[in-house]
Formats: sequence, structure tokens, C-alpha cells
Amino acid sequence: MKINWLLIKNTILGGFTIFLVGFTNKRFDARKPERINIVFEGKSKQFMTDSMVNKLLIQKNRNVSSFSYSEVDLNGIEHRLKNNPYVRDAQVYMTINKTIEVEVTQKTPIARVAADRAFYLDEAGNKMPLSPNFSARVILIDGMIDKKNRDGAYALVREINNDPFLKQIFIGVQCLENKRFLLIPRKFDYEVYFGAAVDVKQKLKNYKSFFQYAEMKNLHNQYEKINLQFKNQIVCTKKIKS
Repeated sequence: MKINWLLIKNTILGGFTIFLVGFTNKRFDARKPERINIVFEGKSKQFMTDSMVNKLLIQKNRNVSSFSYSEVDLNGIEHRLKNNPYVRDAQVYMTINKTIEVEVTQKTPIARVAADRAFYLDEAGNKMPLSPNFSARVILIDGMIDKKNRDGAYALVREINNDPFLKQIFIGVQCLENKRFLLIPRKFDYEVYFGAAVDVKQKLKNYKSFFQYAEMKNLHNQYEKINLQFKNQIVCTKKIKS
């Protein structure tokens, strides 16, 4: 019977390779991280700081750096980070160079709501608390604020924020009765009555057309009210001369 030395050799090498891989993985799992690298994606640190993130990197009342790789609960850390009211997303993972990488994406506020306890609305329209670390310069929503009015105001602010021109013009949205709204310009003393938060894109497009015409003719100071409530027309009320 002929002995297949090649098969025996490959079997031994395969077994030795499996042993080395298992041994290496075991040594890797037993190591402790030497460094925690915190990265804030997108905009620089605003609402969150390295110190705030480090306080969330706790496991069994100890910092995760005191645990071996196999003991670190990465999913638990991610869950705590994502539950922070300022965090939109978080990724936590380990590298072979003894580093725990923590990537944090903060929420972006687009409006501040004036209430008994003021708060921001983030880009998804959800509540976001004010922060002692950073004050965002965003549109102010005030007036008669309830859930329905807040949703309508969010729809207006979202469209305004998406247009660099309009973002420079308006600084506030005032909520009125029956889900009606006023827009507050930055430098003109007329009010812009928007009506209901429907046909938002078209109404704002109408205002831009009016603005360009009024700018060209130097008419802004002649009006006390710009009415955008109708989809296909703008009604302008002139100031009464004294």
C-alpha cells in the first residue's frame, strides 16, 4: 500500500495552522486596549465632548479600557451612545493595534422652540434638549405651540433651511391659531403671513419672486404685510402713510 505523504503533510500543516490561528485569537482576546480614539463625524464637537463620550464608555462601573478585548461589550456601548439625546449614530469597534475606535455622529438642530422648557428640533423633527456646551444659531419657533403646530412649523423650517437664500432672510416662525403661521424676516419690518403649512415649496418660491422684484424696485419698506396663504398669488398690503 502506497503512503500518500503529500496528504499527510497537508493534514499536519492544516492542523498546525488552525492551532496557530486559535492561539493568536486567544492572545488577541486576552489583550487590553491601550488607547480609546474618539472621532466626531461631520461637524466638529458641538453638543458632545470627549469627556461626555468617555463617561458613556463604562462597563460594570469601570472604564472599558480596564477589560480585555473579549470582555468589552461593544453593542452595549453603542446602545448607550445612541440613546444620548445629542447623538444620531455611533459606531464602536476594535483594531489590531490595541485601540477602541468610537465614531460619533451628532444630531443637527434646525430650530429652537420657545416653550416653558425650550428645546431644539433636529433634522428629523424630533425634540432635542438645549446644551450647556453649545448654542446653535437656528430659526426660532414661538407662539401657540402644540404638536400639530410644531409639525407644521418643522415643515416650514426644513424647507427654509434647505434654501441658502431663504435661510438668510428668515429668523423666526410664529405659530398662530388654526395651524396658521407667520414668517419673521431678519431685516424687514413687514410680516409674512404664510397661512397653513401646505404647498410650502410653491409659496416660498412665490416669496422669492416677490423679493427679487421688491429688491429691484426698492419697495421693501413700503409694505406692512406680505400674504402668501394662496398658492398662486401674493397679496401685499402697503403701509398707511401718516
